[in-house]
Amino acid sequence: MENRLTRAMTEEENRDIDQDLNQCETTLRQVGKVLSEEERRKLHRPRKGSEQFIQLILTAAKEMNLDLPAHPMADVESDLKLQFQMTQLVHRISSLNTLATDSYNIARSEVWGAFLDYYNVLSAMADRNPALADRIRPVTEFMSVRKARAAAAQKDEEP
Repeated sequence: MENRLTRAMTEEENRDIDQDLNQCETTLRQVGKVLSEEERRKLHRPRKGSEQFIQLILTAAKEMNLDLPAHPMADVESDLKLQFQMTQLVHRISSLNTLATDSYNIARSEVWGAFLDYYNVLSAMADRNPALADRIRPVTEFMSVRKARAAAAQKDEEP
């Protein structure tokens, strides 16, 4: 099996990423909010394609010196800027999440594949080495549970 990942992060790299993520979270918590499921459900959902019309309406409202008490123009402009900033951030975080998740899944898969290969070789060796057999017995028992369940399921399915 090909090893698709070349190396683990250094402790320093891991620490740096953790510090950067902590700083990112701290900054986001100063401008953002985590919503409850109920709050998310109640949010207004803009129509698809409405982005182009939002700026038109806001520009016209400013030209008419319109400032609604429920939606002060300064707040709306700040929210519009934050929406743009968060859109960029969401796309970047989504991309990073994909990178991290795929890397995790590749590493996990490669470790499991290596485990299976080493286990198979050691199991064969254990047939001739009682000390090794005793040492890997917990793994052998763990691995045999699935085989026992599969055999029992197959026996139940036989007529």
